Amino acid sequence: MLHYANSDSTHKQAVAINGESGVEFTVKQAKYKDLYLALTSAEGSSALKIKLIYTDGSETKDFVLPDYYRDLPANDPDLCYLVHDLAKWGTKNNMTEKDHHNIDLLNIHPNPEKTLKGISINKTKLGYLVFWAATGVI
Repeated sequence: MLHYANSDSTHKQAVAINGESGVEFTVKQAKYKDLYLALTSAEGSSALKIKLIYTDGSETKDFVLPDYYRDLPANDPDLCYLVHDLAKWGTKNNMTEKDHHNIDLLNIHPNPEKTLKGISINKTKLGYLVFWAATGVI
């Protein structure tokens, strides 16, 4: 369950990233075994540069998030579904497509030996990215 509701629409609920842009946020400083980003890419896949910011430096990893209409390979070590096979809704609160849309989870595999303090997500011009949430395993 996400930490907001439709009635909370006056507050930031998600980050939409169109074009070449990104978002950066802090995390609880800890050594993470896994860290998952809930993301959707539309209008094609999104090429991502994820910067893991540690207390003693940083590292950048490249990922490709597929379009939300595409099913994920069953054996992918980085991607799984948060939700699978959603309907698509229009601006007039009407269903425009009945199924086949996904919110994916991307495991960015932080170094479990280092203390993580922040994440930066950047994408290239292609694709339209929505960042929904992040969660980690300490």
